[in-house]
Amino acid sequence: FAAAVNAGASLVRGPRLLLLHSDVLPDKPGWLGRMTSFYDATPGIGALGVKLLHEDNSLEHAGIYFARSGNSSLWNRRRTFKGLHRHLPVANVARPVPAVSTACLLIAAKLYNRVEGLHPMYLRGADDYTSSDLCLRLLEVGLQNWYLPEAELYHLGERSPRESTRSLSNRYDSWLHTHIWSEHLETVMARMPVEDWPAIQPAQSTF
Repeated sequence: FAAAVNAGASLVRGPRLLLLHSDVLPDKPGWLGRMTSFYDATPGIGALGVKLLHEDNSLEHAGIYFARSGNSSLWNRRRTFKGLHRHLPVANVARPVPAVSTACLLIAAKLYNRVEGLHPMYLRGADDYTSSDLCLRLLEVGLQNWYLPEAELYHLGERSPRESTRSLSNRYDSWLHTHIWSEHLETVMARMPVEDWPAIQPAQSTF
């Protein structure tokens, strides 16, 4: 996945690059115009993500953050407001976030290539820690990743690998991601106000 996306990105001639999964469907027209307008009007922006919805109108997430589970030393990727309703007021505010999803991600084409795009070292290459790794590299060079709730898209979600396979690959990717980014993640999350990640999250999956 990462190699294929990078090959496509190398051929882009326009100023912006949109990563969009094949199982993502817009709620209504105008979403791309809202994304491009916001991107162009926001200084220091890295990657821009959208409000991703499940088919039942609950939130898949409103941006990505990172946390440790229990006594584990691993940093896990968490989905903000996962499972809550799409009209949750706090989920309808544009804000900087640690990371967004490649399910629908807008970025300047030159910037994508400058930070070397998606790294193909993660097993679950279609999203998850692959997208987080890209977003952390953007933070590392002094940019901010943003969440835009005005663009709403349904993400139908993964239909294939078996749960056992997903679990094993996710554990490996979590370990690798932590090994690379642990020190930086401490800094990233320390800079995020606690109130930005309220304790109203339902039980989270790390998938």
